[in-house]
Amino acid sequence: MELLPHPVAMGTVMAEMNVKTFSHTVVGLALIVVMGLVGVKATAQTAEGEGILGLFVPVGTISDGSSAYAEQLRAYRLVNMLMRLGLPAFWIAEPFEYEDDMLPRGSFWVPAPDGTPSVAALAQELADRLGVPYTIVYARRFASGEPRISAFRLRPVSVAVYQGDRTYSGAADIASSLELVGVYPRYVTDIEIRRGALDDYDILVMPGGAQDVQSYALGPAGKANIRSFVESGGGYLGICAGAYLASAPQFELNLVDAPSQGRGVIGTWIAVRQRPGSDPLFRGYDDMISDLYYGGGPNFVSDHRAIAVLEGVPQSWKPGLQGSAAVIEDTCGIGCAALVESSSRHCCSRMHIRPGVIAR
Repeated sequence: MELLPHPVAMGTVMAEMNVKTFSHTVVGLALIVVMGLVGVKATAQTAEGEGILGLFVPVGTISDGSSAYAEQLRAYRLVNMLMRLGLPAFWIAEPFEYEDDMLPRGSFWVPAPDGTPSVAALAQELADRLGVPYTIVYARRFASGEPRISAFRLRPVSVAVYQGDRTYSGAADIASSLELVGVYPRYVTDIEIRRGALDDYDILVMPGGAQDVQSYALGPAGKANIRSFVESGGGYLGICAGAYLASAPQFELNLVDAPSQGRGVIGTWIAVRQRPGSDPLFRGYDDMISDLYYGGGPNFVSDHRAIAVLEGVPQSWKPGLQGSAAVIEDTCGIGCAALVESSSRHCCSRMHIRPGVIAR
């Protein structure tokens, strides 16, 4: 599914724009900055006096293990904090030039609406306290008239993490990773899902573990509630066992019709390559991400839904798995499911996937 950003005016006069919002997900296990879902109208206006349009929080390309990774986590935490305080925030869909800087796609824009310089001052103070770099955007520094950007309006959403028998440490790893970026999920059990608990959430994360045990525990009623949740606009992130649960027909959840091309050798290390187009899920990372621990998840047949594919599979693997899909995304009703093959017990330390779309 393509993102369709709309131009956003940032001039000295108020500009109204229609933007589509989406859930902006950061996975570093399942590091999620989750935001947005429905079309909204937003307004942007130059702050009086100082002429401050707002703040850009840039997010650039980094390498795995770089100290810049911690800096980016703080940036996502800042944006989530600002949204919880009721401030508007946008995700930049195309690079934006300001003075001598090129602010990259995937950066955040926090405007100062309603002519209130105090909003920009609050955002700056929080950014300084968290050690997050930012660029102040002044209206008077645009020599070529009213600037326009392509962006998505963001909003905070609530996240549920499944916790049940044989999820091992996956649920706790996901929850602690989410907290690093200022998202505070709640655990849900199979009993709660059967009772309709997902009505209170926007995203369900199904961690690794044992998919047959998860399927049995949820039962027909639990799986029907999950499917109804996604079809009605919810987001589903399945990792390892959670990916099998959503795609393998024998488990009867059937969120995604994605045939598995086979399983690799558990306990080996793999590399994945982004598909052309650089999906937002990997925003900020190089095309190749290496040294990922493989815990036995599904390798999908690569097609238009593939976000990342296996690159240079280990010699112990079947050669036919080269190029199979390691990460896929697909719609289900008006919701969305993203499935990741890597084990949730190890993604936290090795797989730092950048912002992406889990629900739109």
